[in-house]
Amino acid sequence: MIIVLEAHLSCLRADQGQLNKLLEKERQRAA
Repeated sequence: MIIVLEAHLSCLRADQGQLNKLLEKERQRAA
């Protein structure tokens, strides 16, 4: 069970990283 949770967390972190990259691109466009 713990292993599944850790895998899920790593997937969430990867998604968060992609979102951060998109947000930075949008910020650069707005600037």
